[in-house]
Parts: sequence; C-alpha cells; structure tokens
Amino acid sequence: GHYNPNTNTWTDIGNVDIPSSRADHSVVWTGSEILVWGGWNGSHLGNGASYNPATKIWESFTNTNAPSVRSSHVAVWTGDEMVVWGGGVSGQANQIYQNGGHYILRTVSISTQPVAVTSQLTQSASFSVTAQGIGTLSYQWQKDGFDIPGANLSTYTVAMCKPWHIGDYTVKVYDDNSSLTSNAAALNLTDTEANLWRGLTAYHPLDNSLNDTSALQQTLVLNNGSFDSDRFNRSNRCIELSGDSSYISAPDVLSDNITSFTWSESCGS
Repeated sequence: GHYNPNTNTWTDIGNVDIPSSRADHSVVWTGSEILVWGGWNGSHLGNGASYNPATKIWESFTNTNAPSVRSSHVAVWTGDEMVVWGGGVSGQANQIYQNGGHYILRTVSISTQPVAVTSQLTQSASFSVTAQGIGTLSYQWQKDGFDIPGANLSTYTVAMCKPWHIGDYTVKVYDDNSSLTSNAAALNLTDTEANLWRGLTAYHPLDNSLNDTSALQQTLVLNNGSFDSDRFNRSNRCIELSGDSSYISAPDVLSDNITSFTWSESCGS
C-alpha cells in the first residue's frame, strides 16, 4: 500500500500486471520506481517487475540473461542499473550462489509526454508521444488502464468525442529490450460533467445490440434472452431474461473491475 504521512492515510497499491506473491525477494528504489526481483513462493523465482508509485503501474522485467532462480539474495541500485548477487536455493539442491547479474531497467525513453486535451462533443481529440529506444518502437494506447484495440501508433485520435471518451489516456512504448508507460493525459469535454463519466470502461446504449460504443469495444453477449420495448415504449431498448439459462456475459477484462448501472423490473410472478 501507499502511506501518506501528511494525511495519515493508506491507499491500495496498483494491481495491474502485479508480480506473483513471494517472500525473501529483493527490493530496490531507483528514485522514481521500486524494483522487485527473485524470491520464493513454494519454488524459487527468477523474475521480477518495476512499480511506479506515481502511476500505480507494474511492468515485468525481461528474463533474457537473468541470473538463475534464487531467494535471500542482495540487490543494490547504482544509479543506472540494479546489481543482484548471492542468495541461493534450498531443498534438495541446497546451493548458495557466488554469482549474480546486472539489470538495466529499460532502454526505451519518452522525451515528449502526452498532454491533456479539452474538446467538445462531436469534435476530435488527439494525443501523441515521442519516444526513443533500441530497434523498432511499438505502441499500445490505454484508457483508464485498459488497452484500446487498434491504437498502436505514436498518436491516438478520438474522431468524434462522446461523454464516454472522458478519462485518462496513457501509452505503453516498447523497444527491442524493454517498455515504458507514459504519464496519464486527461480528456475532458466542455459542458459535460467529467466526474460522471471518468473511469468508464464500457458503454452499452442497448440499441438492439450489446455493442460497446466506447473506445475499448468491450461488447457483451446476450445468452438466451431477447430485446423488447422499454418502459418508455422505445423498441429494442430493453432486454428480457427468463430463467437461470438467460444471462449476459462480459469480457474477462471487465470481470474483476466493473460497476454496472441498470434499471430492471420483474415481468411476471
């Protein structure tokens, strides 16, 4: 968790791409990120991740040329890289190591971060990033921590802004060796209440389909149900479910992080 001594409050640590549970691992602080590596969780581990407290985002390390699995080792941050040394494995192997490795956090960097945009309904909004790295760069834009399908360029444009586009946009930049997530840039719309729409991961207007009209395209699936008129007599704006075999299923990406606002009524005794 995060502890703020000024307010004497705790907040949860980010859990997106969080590494597996472990003990007897190493932790170092780079000045802006926490690096976790190795340890034991019933078996010895040789992986790790970086954590940015400002963005609450985890990013996994590469395992290429990493030291062998181990726990109870030591690690230090030199200012440019993490150095791991010693430790060992217990059990039948029962070895204590006299070796280690150097880990350079990343070779990709961002020189120009995305900036916040205030647009208007039905108008466009664009974000961009400038990055450097080794080899070919690739990109994945996200809204509120969720990947936007097909948003894989250094720029991302919302062609026609709707309220459900309000939110925080980031881009994950990859080079041949590493990745880096940008700072968040907010999209707001004039004359639209941002707090009502911020954080929305899907928007289903129920217009004779369960298509998601937000940027994330998290379409629902209707199983053994049908569309009907709603209480305002608008056709195909209501879903009728009957019995235990009738249900709506959501994509896995939404299953652990969804709050649904719906109106329903019983259609029989």
